Amino acid sequence: MRWFPILFPLFLASQMLQARTWRPAVGDAAIEADFAGMNGETVRLRQANGRELTTTLKSLCSEDQRYARAAALAWQGAQQIGPQSLEVQVAVEGGGIARLALPRPKPDSPLVFGGEFIYLLDAPGAAPLERGFRLELRPLYLAGARRYQALGAEPVLVRALAQSLDQAAEEQLLTLDQQPLPSATA
Repeated sequence: MRWFPILFPLFLASQMLQARTWRPAVGDAAIEADFAGMNGETVRLRQANGRELTTTLKSLCSEDQRYARAAALAWQGAQQIGPQSLEVQVAVEGGGIARLALPRPKPDSPLVFGGEFIYLLDAPGAAPLERGFRLELRPLYLAGARRYQALGAEPVLVRALAQSLDQAAEEQLLTLDQQPLPSATA
């Protein structure tokens, strides 16, 4: 496991969002690039040819500034929780209520899904989630929270996770539309 801190960020980089058009705050020039991270007020963008560009957050148009902040929060959430295994317990509109797998006592032990309940968003373009759907050791991106109420129980707030960074950033923008996003480092 000593390679995990080195390999996981590389795995996350391979799960990047699809290229988006980034526009400047002033002028008409725009570039197609993936979000590659954010450190303080510096945004890193990666073009299709692999060339990485850096720019200040202020130099981007306001829409791209908000998007970069949301993507940085989602990315940071994925790095904090690491790859996860989960199983959908209940299919609900737009996703499923899933349980995270508990840590395995031994590497060859079977997965036991008794951990935290989360709301997993349906992947864009994929079939809706069904009961029993499993993901194993996949990066999941923080996508805000959802209210969930099981039959006969009080409603609770559960973390929402997405399978793609792009979807998580868009969800954060939707759920936090009325309030400014805090700064995040990724």
